[in-house]
Amino acid sequence: AFAQRSDSGLLLTWNRVTAPSGFAVLRYRVEYYDSAAASWIEAGTAESLSSSFAVSGSSLTRGRSYTLRVAAITSVGVGNFKVSNAVTY
Repeated sequence: AFAQRSDSGLLLTWNRVTAPSGFAVLRYRVEYYDSAAASWIEAGTAESLSSSFAVSGSSLTRGRSYTLRVAAITSVGVGNFKVSNAVTY
C-alpha cells in the first residue's frame, strides 16, 4: 500500500487482493493512524474493484504524519491489513 498527499487530503493506493478460494472480495476497509488519539480510525470503504481511496482532509490535521492501511473484506470477515508508508498532510 502506498500513501501520498493530495490536494484535498491523502490518497492510498494498493494492489488488489486475490481472496481465498470461494470467498470473493466484497469491499476494502481503509483506516488511518491518528497519533493524537493513538488509535486506528476507519476512513471508509472502497468497492471491490477499487485500488485506491481518498481520505478527506477535513478529518486530518495539517502538518501531522499519518500511516494508512487497507484490508479486503470477504464474507468471512476482514483480512490482513497492508500498511502504507507514513505521509505528512
